[in-house]
Amino acid sequence: MTHLALLSKYNVEPFFTSAETKSLEYERLLSIQNFKTSYKFYLGDDISPSDDFYKPLEVIDETEVSDYKEQPYFRYLVNSAWNKRIEAASDVDGMLKVFRKIPSQDLAITLLNGFYSKISSNKERSKDYLDLIKRLTTHQPFIDAAEKQYQEVINSKGLNEGDDSPTFSYESVDGKTISLSDLKGKYIYIDVWATWCGPCIKQVPYLKQLEERYHHKNIVFVSISVDKENVKEKWKQMIIDKELGGVQLFADKSFDSDFMNAYAVNSIPRFILINPEGKIVNPEAPRPSFDKTRVLLDELLD
Repeated sequence: MTHLALLSKYNVEPFFTSAETKSLEYERLLSIQNFKTSYKFYLGDDISPSDDFYKPLEVIDETEVSDYKEQPYFRYLVNSAWNKRIEAASDVDGMLKVFRKIPSQDLAITLLNGFYSKISSNKERSKDYLDLIKRLTTHQPFIDAAEKQYQEVINSKGLNEGDDSPTFSYESVDGKTISLSDLKGKYIYIDVWATWCGPCIKQVPYLKQLEERYHHKNIVFVSISVDKENVKEKWKQMIIDKELGGVQLFADKSFDSDFMNAYAVNSIPRFILINPEGKIVNPEAPRPSFDKTRVLLDELLD
C-alpha cells in the first residue's frame, strides 16, 4: 500500500503507472506463494497458512505471454508454480506429462534450462531431471553438460557437518598465496562471490557489519572470488572501490577450482563456515544479512 500511495503521488506517464502497479501486485502474490518456505528458511520453524491465505493466487493467468516477458515477479510466480507441479510427479513419465501442459514456449525453455541446476540442487531426483532433459531436447552440448553435472553428483562424497574441510591455496589481493591451513586456529567464514553477481554485492554491507561485530573474536572472514582470470583487475578495483575487508582471495580456476568442486559450488553467493580445527560447521552457512547468522556466530564465539 505504501508503494502504491507513492506511485499515485507523482505525475508519471500512464504506461509507467500501469506497469509498476502490475509489478507491485505480482510481488505481493509472489510473497504469498513463498511465505511458507521463506518463514522456515529465515526462522527455522514450520507454519501452515489457511487455504484462504493462498486464494489471491487463484487469479493468476499463467497464459499471459506479455507479462511473462515483461514482468519479472510474474515470471518468478509462474516458473515456481510449474516447477512445483513437475517436482510433485512421481517419476519421469509423470514429469514429462506435466511439462507437456506448459502453455508457452518461453516458459518451457526457461524451465528446461533450469532442470540443469536441479540435477545438483535436488540430488534425490538428479537422475529424473537428467532423463527429463534427454527426453525434451536433442541439443547435444546441453545433454553432455547435464551428464557431466550428474556424474559429479553421484561421484561426490558429500560434505557434512564435522567433516574435514577440503583445502585451498589461492592468491590474495596483495599477491601473497594463502592456504586454508594458514587460517587454522580461528573460525573461518567464507564468502564465495564474483564481481558480476548482484546478490553477492548486496551482501557486502552485511558482511562488513559482521566483520565489525566480531573484530576482536576468534574468527576470520574470507572472500573468494570465482571471477574469470581476464577480470582480475576489475576484481582488485572493486575491492578498493567498495572498501572490502577480510581476506580477499582469487580462485585459480573460477568454478572449476578443486575447492569449489569439492563443495559443489554451482551458484553464488555461497557461504561456508569452518571451525578452528579445519572441520566443517556448515557447508551452506546462512547469509550475512540473516539474523540467524549473528545468532549462530554469537553462540560459537561467546
